[in-house]
Amino acid sequence: MHQVFLSYVQTDRARAEEIVSYLEGVGVTCWDAARDMPVDKPWAGSVARAVADCSLVLVLLSAKTDKSHEVLRELNLAVAGRKPILTVRIERIRASEDLVYLLNAQQWIDAFTAPFSNHFVRVEAAVLDLLGQGRTAGWSAWSRSSGGMGSGTSSFLRRLFGLFSTAKRVPSAPDTEADGALDARTRDSAPPAGSNTGFDVFLSYRRKDGAAVARLVRNELLTRGRAAFLDIEDLGAGHYDDKLLRYIEMAPNFVPILTPGSLASRGDEVDWMLKEIAHAVGHQKNIVPVIMPGFRFPNHLDLPEVIRALPRHNGVEFSNSYYQATVEKLISYLDS
Repeated sequence: MHQVFLSYVQTDRARAEEIVSYLEGVGVTCWDAARDMPVDKPWAGSVARAVADCSLVLVLLSAKTDKSHEVLRELNLAVAGRKPILTVRIERIRASEDLVYLLNAQQWIDAFTAPFSNHFVRVEAAVLDLLGQGRTAGWSAWSRSSGGMGSGTSSFLRRLFGLFSTAKRVPSAPDTEADGALDARTRDSAPPAGSNTGFDVFLSYRRKDGAAVARLVRNELLTRGRAAFLDIEDLGAGHYDDKLLRYIEMAPNFVPILTPGSLASRGDEVDWMLKEIAHAVGHQKNIVPVIMPGFRFPNHLDLPEVIRALPRHNGVEFSNSYYQATVEKLISYLDS
């Protein structure tokens, strides 16, 4: 019995094989027509049985997928069988009305930037979540400790919390030198100095207790057309210190996620969050702190001199009860 049914066009077979190899390497069984189609059975019936027997349909979306009647039939079978569908968009295209009708309420992952392998961890996380194997206990604890998700929080955000609580997440840039190098799966080419990456917001946070909110904010900004840089998603190869600072320089807005104790001294350790804030101040970025419940600014004399003006920047107090208002206020402060 397989867990995932792969839906794709023949021209995208190489991408499908990469996904299958990765997922099966972490214990997720897959059905791939190019490999698993019985030679002595009718094609249509075999596909229908494979969809019926799966727990999840993963579709690779490209320009040719968009015109494929076979893929459309497979997705109709999935919808009729109430199967969850994960769309992995491997080309930057706008889906046809037929596909949008079938996939609009489903989960999407954009995986069109090179190298393709950089996106496998996010695909794995989404697959495990949809299969009910995600590790959500950590986020449930966070929700309880911060007053819960709140009645105003959309179902989209609840699903988002489930997605990013799964295993094998790529670590963000280290808080200290002792945290080690970035996982090779995040590697890509570094942006050249003076280039425009298209990011207009840089998100800074503590990995220990700020990553969830940083992801949440990033996705809310994306849904509103604002491209936000998050190291765990967007940082490529090279020295992370040089690259992080360069992304700060290129983004007009800098949003630090201030969780309790996030500005406390780390002693003699290299403190990357404070270094990022100092770099943003030095380059006169528009700084909009997101202030989490329980955070208090330290005495200004306890802060490095270069960031002592941080409390004077207009910040947004994060509220679970008034979540949408929090997001709208943050948007209004960007580029102001």
